Amino acid sequence: MAINPTITLNGGGNTGTFSYENLAGDIADFPTVDVAALGNWTFTRNSDTEFTLLIDFTDVLINDLTLVFSGFVGNSSSISSMRVSIQGGATDINVDLSGTPLVPTAPPATGGTGGGSGSLPPDTVLGMDYNKLTLEYIEVANVPGNFPYALNDMERFTFSSSGQLFIGDAQTNLGLPVSSPNANNFLYEDSARGLFFGVSVINGDLNEINVLGGPTGPFYGQFVEGTDE
Repeated sequence: MAINPTITLNGGGNTGTFSYENLAGDIADFPTVDVAALGNWTFTRNSDTEFTLLIDFTDVLINDLTLVFSGFVGNSSSISSMRVSIQGGATDINVDLSGTPLVPTAPPATGGTGGGSGSLPPDTVLGMDYNKLTLEYIEVANVPGNFPYALNDMERFTFSSSGQLFIGDAQTNLGLPVSSPNANNFLYEDSARGLFFGVSVINGDLNEINVLGGPTGPFYGQFVEGTDE
């Protein structure tokens, strides 16, 4: 059973909690946290396996706290445990790590096969979060009546460090590429919606993401990075 750890910070009468769940689907993609109730915070990725959280407590009587997270244990969909190290002079802070079972949820409205035999996009794309790609073109003659996008719709595409593709703010996992037609193109399948997303990379940078009805077509539309950020 997957466990959703909760870290509780207590100190000097000021108590706050934050919880995390590995929504990214990869242990290396440790998510950011919300500790606004405690004070200002800075979250830093030291490496794929170590992360630092620095808390500047609002209460001036409490020393600032630096926590280093490492030693992650889990699988591709959840973190079951981790190691928390305290750095700095925050001797009045207690850190407790506990866990509660994750409640199974219904399958998402979209999703891929969870794996594939294709090559992975380059490291320059892996780990990137493309938050506002715009559907700049639609092949009207090809799109079916239940096509989920309209012209100029924006969509979020997030790549984990292991090569999985996540779509939308809900971070629905399409898994790994099902194929890679050539060194610059990587095909992901959204089996629930009957769509394929062809990721095109040029010179290490994301070029476009094509939406297809099958591995080789028909072509439905094309997402690109907007210019009005």
